[in-house]
Amino acid sequence: MIKLDYMNMMFEAMEARKSKNHEKEIKIYESLAEKGYAPAQHELGWMYQESLGVKRDIKKAVEWYGKAVNQGHARSQNNLAMIYENYRDLHEIELIDYEKMLELYIEAAVENDQYALYNLGRIYENGIYVEQDYGLALKFYERSKAEGYLPAKHKYDKLNRRLKHD
Repeated sequence: MIKLDYMNMMFEAMEARKSKNHEKEIKIYESLAEKGYAPAQHELGWMYQESLGVKRDIKKAVEWYGKAVNQGHARSQNNLAMIYENYRDLHEIELIDYEKMLELYIEAAVENDQYALYNLGRIYENGIYVEQDYGLALKFYERSKAEGYLPAKHKYDKLNRRLKHD
């Protein structure tokens, strides 16, 4: 019964977001997040990362994503890895190493998170923090595409054409 109550509250928070009532949305997410509900922890991380109804605060985003990651929340694993990858030069947070970033992407990809699969494809295609591997890049793009992420289809097709012409 608790899960159903949590889901109803999540729907209420989503409705608050649609109507731009971020104060209500935050209160609902905070209430659920403090009870350890990973989807709400993820949403708070997203709100702090993207400045949705709150002042942008990457440290708080990392904190909330981290709590959800500790529960195996795949989308939070991807988003936290993206922060570690993209905010390194902002000096807003004390970052972990690139191996941890890759580990987070991989953990999310194991859960078939379409964004993590795409990001791993991008990383292997461009040789970012890893040895460049077009074969692995294609595999990750293909899996992301299969999960419904349209940009992965574009990247897969583009890389595949380029490799056939080389």
